[in-house]
Amino acid sequence: MESSTSYAKPSSGRLSRRTWSVEEELILIQGLEDLVVRGWKADNGFKAGYAFILEKHIGQHFPDTDIKAEPYITSKMHVWKKSYGSLSLMQSRSGFGWNDSSNTIMVDREDIWDEHVKFDPNCKSMRYKTWPYFKDWIEIVGKDRATGENTRGYAYTTTEPCTEQPPKEGLSAPYVCLDEDIPAMEADDNSGTS
Repeated sequence: MESSTSYAKPSSGRLSRRTWSVEEELILIQGLEDLVVRGWKADNGFKAGYAFILEKHIGQHFPDTDIKAEPYITSKMHVWKKSYGSLSLMQSRSGFGWNDSSNTIMVDREDIWDEHVKFDPNCKSMRYKTWPYFKDWIEIVGKDRATGENTRGYAYTTTEPCTEQPPKEGLSAPYVCLDEDIPAMEADDNSGTS
């Protein structure tokens, strides 16, 4: 499967910005969920080396891809963490809700939105967008230690061999498990945390 990539025009010496396809994002989500199941998530992020594992995982699905750990995967994670933080903050405040069917933020009144934008300027453009990965982000980038409670569709644990899974809805590439030689991380192993 080929990746569809578009680039914006570089501005004054800066690198061009990469736009991810939906298929690439879904494969990244699958890889991140797999790393969570294998114990690679620490209290404050993923263990060192996670992005290189994801680079290899994405390369299995898109052999001709230009997606690298640096800057693309780490940048995507930074953006997702920032968006997750803003969405979580809104949901924790009075006057905000979440629409599960459309994956959008709901706001009771306009003045509530205006006050919140003053508090969190990052959310200014978030109001009318859909957030299809938010439930995945809860498990992947949420502050609490991952329990696996929200993990969907994985028939194995860190002690069982990886088996092929049916693709997620809208995903045309078959699921390819992360390499079996990636060790499961112990829950109390704090070495290499980021």
